[in-house]
Amino acid sequence: MSSSARERLRFACLDEVPGGLCVLSEHFCVVFWNRQLEAWTRLPREEVLGSDLRSRFPRLGEGELARRLAAALSGEAQELEGGFGLVRGAAPDGAPRRLRTQLAPLPALDVCRYALLLVQDVTALEAPAAARAAELEALLELERAHSQELDAQLAKQSAALAGHARELAAACEALDEAAHRLQGTLVE
Repeated sequence: MSSSARERLRFACLDEVPGGLCVLSEHFCVVFWNRQLEAWTRLPREEVLGSDLRSRFPRLGEGELARRLAAALSGEAQELEGGFGLVRGAAPDGAPRRLRTQLAPLPALDVCRYALLLVQDVTALEAPAAARAAELEALLELERAHSQELDAQLAKQSAALAGHARELAAACEALDEAAHRLQGTLVE
């Protein structure tokens, strides 16, 4: 059995991972390309296996991204936002995809070092949070409107009570005056 066939068998269970996943050798050579990456990139694994991933996706060989990929191959796990040109197209609902990429070193197998590149579509995970935030904002707005309405009603009731208090005070004064006059009339 050839070494490439052995590598494909070694990583075959990774086809079941929910996300785009590939395994790279220390020379950036693709030794495994799962079904999800095939679907997202529209590149069959037969075309990708054995090639330098940077030749197919040049952004992976540039700047900070190249440094982080090399760090993963030398044993340092990395987490990045975005798919770096690996994934094309929108989410099923037509919205832009939100991607998270993880680069993880794999223990040295044989004499070669490997890194696992996992691209996860987190659009569906973040959508409920965004919807919940919008729902909370709408509830807060309703609460503010309700609070303003209650404040207006309270101000109106306070003004009405103040008017009644003035009327009662005037009536009490009138009664007090009438009582004094009546008392004066009784004394005479």
